[in-house]
Amino acid sequence: MKIARIFLKQTNKRIDHAYDYRVPETMADQVVPGVRVAVPFARGGRVVEGFVIAVGDHSKYADKLRDVLQVIDHEPVVDEVHRKLCLWLVKIHDCLFYDALALFIQPVRVIRETDEHGEAIFRPYQKTETVFRLTQAGQSAKTRGKKMARILELLKLGPMSAPELNAAVPNASASRRKLLANEWIEAVDAEALSAPKSAVHLPPIQCDNRVFQSIVENLSSAGDQPVFFYQKDDDMRFETFLQAAVEKINLGQTVLIIEPEINLLKKNAGRFKSVFGELGAVYHSGLKITERYRIFHQIQKGHIRIVLGTRTAIFLPFQNIGLIGVDEMGSGQYISDSEPHYQLPDVAAQLAKISGAQMLISDPIPSVTLRWRMAERQIVKAVEPSSFDPVGIIDMKREMQRGNLSIFSHLLEEEIDRALGRGQRAVLLHNRLGYQRAVFCRDCGETVKCPVCGRPMKTDHNRTLICMTCGERRPFPKTCPSCGSTHIKGMGVGLDQVAEFVQEKWPDCRVLKIDGAAVRQREFDECCGEIRKADIVVGTRSLVRGFPFSDVGCAAVVLIDQDIDGNAYNAAEQAYRLYRLFFERTQASSRYIQTYNTTHPVVEALHQSQDDQFYEAELKYRKSMDYPPFGHLFYFEIFGEDQAQVKADSISLYRALQARFQQWVVYRPVFGGVRREKHQTEYQIVLKAPKIPPVSNGIRRMIWDGEFERLASKITVVIDPILD
Repeated sequence: MKIARIFLKQTNKRIDHAYDYRVPETMADQVVPGVRVAVPFARGGRVVEGFVIAVGDHSKYADKLRDVLQVIDHEPVVDEVHRKLCLWLVKIHDCLFYDALALFIQPVRVIRETDEHGEAIFRPYQKTETVFRLTQAGQSAKTRGKKMARILELLKLGPMSAPELNAAVPNASASRRKLLANEWIEAVDAEALSAPKSAVHLPPIQCDNRVFQSIVENLSSAGDQPVFFYQKDDDMRFETFLQAAVEKINLGQTVLIIEPEINLLKKNAGRFKSVFGELGAVYHSGLKITERYRIFHQIQKGHIRIVLGTRTAIFLPFQNIGLIGVDEMGSGQYISDSEPHYQLPDVAAQLAKISGAQMLISDPIPSVTLRWRMAERQIVKAVEPSSFDPVGIIDMKREMQRGNLSIFSHLLEEEIDRALGRGQRAVLLHNRLGYQRAVFCRDCGETVKCPVCGRPMKTDHNRTLICMTCGERRPFPKTCPSCGSTHIKGMGVGLDQVAEFVQEKWPDCRVLKIDGAAVRQREFDECCGEIRKADIVVGTRSLVRGFPFSDVGCAAVVLIDQDIDGNAYNAAEQAYRLYRLFFERTQASSRYIQTYNTTHPVVEALHQSQDDQFYEAELKYRKSMDYPPFGHLFYFEIFGEDQAQVKADSISLYRALQARFQQWVVYRPVFGGVRREKHQTEYQIVLKAPKIPPVSNGIRRMIWDGEFERLASKITVVIDPILD
């Protein structure tokens, strides 16, 4: 008799473990590790979905077992390597097994239905995707249309889907329709395509030979350690990843290249497809489910051998993985914002360890932790980070003393005028949204806060109060809500006010504002086109999200102080990385920072080009406080819709954590704001410990003892978050 060990799709962490079920003889060949099944659960025999994690021939509950009712999948949807990775995620992040499994099976979800007798039945999602390929006539067709010619050129490398073509050739739907009408291309079912040749040989790529040879030498001797290389230029760095991928594919292995932003994928998709053709796919969360389903199955069949994707691509079912490449290793975009709150670099390293793949990483501005790991020889350094040009500092206190109360110093205005006079553009970074950053009473000092989430409210250009946390909007108050005084006004400078000032100061210039909302509302290529047309670009940190800047005469930070004085333990590092990356990507001939704090370590490091000194000082501070990489921080997020209940639960959890982890530091709960979804209140508790496993084991025991379950609020745990 075969016994299947099955994890169930349910929501209670306390009972989240594998259960034994008897496999009927008729299903003996179908119930194997990696398939999903339907089984009865609990006393009422409710039918639920389950995942087979192992199959054996005995159980200590043999006389009490119930039968598997249905086998949902015809073949395993998760192989052995990825099952091990799934269990690792559950162990480290103390999440539900099915929350971790969902990362691996998202493109092949199960659909639950009811038959005519009211019984639950399950079926896997199945839908074929249409792809485009050249016809016989299209093989020799010629056209003057640039987009049509580019599509024909790409399809000579192999069939492509509509999303892939849109990424490689933006805004080309009309061109595609013309090609279809001319019968130069045709739409066919992806499932009908034949597999590419088992053995392929891709030609080498032109990249920095010195850098690549160092990478090859270090990969061959690194063992299971990741290899880091530095390359300042984004395009050259991507070419280096591509060449490393070509080497592995020519050896018959598969490759993953991970980027932090969808914008970067769109920027690089055309080049990627021109190298790998039908062997490659671009994968991210913005794709339709049909497209993700197609890519998933083509990877399983061996049709696709390399993927360029965002963090979700790490869970695709590749076999025989030869290389995992991770660019911009320290990006905050690599942390999942839902359970499990994994960090992509950690998952990639674990997958490389389990599968025997090599790991190649890069970052234009290496993080403090990355530098420390290289110094400790936990990561092999193939190419050293290079120095950068110093940045000019403008003391805004002196400007005030000279009677200049403007947003811009006289020097910055002069530099912008010079750049515009040379026919170049100016790019200005101000990392604060809104028009005015706060509204306060000059009599009692009270700051106007959001009535929903309690955060300080900003104003927009219409003097409407707006909460950047929960989105609440209110009219500007005529009197102070606290004391009734009419002496109430806005203070601080937001991005909208900077943009307004720039337009008034240079009325004949084309001014473009780039922030998170602008990026979400526009296509990447539309933003790039607008940047190329603009004379002056103003924006938040969104400016460094992959946009190509050219012919920049002046790049400046309007005011750096709000970022360097943040409350997070890594505020200085995040500010340093952001602003150095801004100056590296704009490559302006004149570069300035405006500040009231000219002696701050971040300002001095940027001004004096003191890269090593900044990192040494930051590591010394982290070590003294047991912050990462010398210790670990566990953020317990307690949230729910009842604010009083969430506060009470946070206090109860704080006491439980103190009792459980007496040897380590547990900080009191603090208000964490209101989540945008459902306006849920959040409190945070931070636990500091030297190692992750003892805390994870302790959290698991708390779950088993019901210490989380008895609280009405929801709880999630984030390990070592990259705090922006």
